[in-house]
Amino acid sequence: MESFLLQLIASVAGLCVVWIAQSMGRKFLGPPKDPVKRKALARQHFSKAAQLLEKSHSSTGTPEALSLAKDANTEIDKAIALDSKDVSFHVLKSYALEQQGLLPGAIDSLNIALSDDMENVMIPSEMCDALLRRASLLLSSSKGRRNVDVAIPDLQKCLQITPDNPKVLCKLGLCYERNKSFADAERIYERVLTLDFKSQEARAGLKRLRP
Repeated sequence: MESFLLQLIASVAGLCVVWIAQSMGRKFLGPPKDPVKRKALARQHFSKAAQLLEKSHSSTGTPEALSLAKDANTEIDKAIALDSKDVSFHVLKSYALEQQGLLPGAIDSLNIALSDDMENVMIPSEMCDALLRRASLLLSSSKGRRNVDVAIPDLQKCLQITPDNPKVLCKLGLCYERNKSFADAERIYERVLTLDFKSQEARAGLKRLRP
């Protein structure tokens, strides 16, 4: 009996040594070198970041929201460090930065996501969403005409994908307003009302142009 207990203790001790060695190895040797394992680990960080960001949005307006957004940003940075060519990682990072009020950083992340360097390609609807978001962020952070001029091509590309998208059209109308192309803005808003008669954005735009 005593011999059996000694063997059991020795086995447990051996397993503990192996577990500690593996844990220390992961800590000091860094992330796995196997591409498949790296991608899998990156996805785990991505999923955690998405969950944290969802909680942050759910608690918007509270001190916890900012803390959760920062934690989400930390997790997505870990994912990008493991796999920098996944477009969804950079899109999620843009949301995390926007939630923190860091609009220039959010724009930079979308610039990367929309670049030709990514391994995976967005489907048309995702592409339009990303272009619309980048244009909206540019307009939100605009201090002059420069960002407006950059936003217009994004919106025009988006309209090539969804020609009758009221949200995109209204944003384009706003760009024309800021560029003092009032006739073009009025034409856009009128077009929106033919697509969505109840559009408050289009009605507000026409009210500004026709005081």
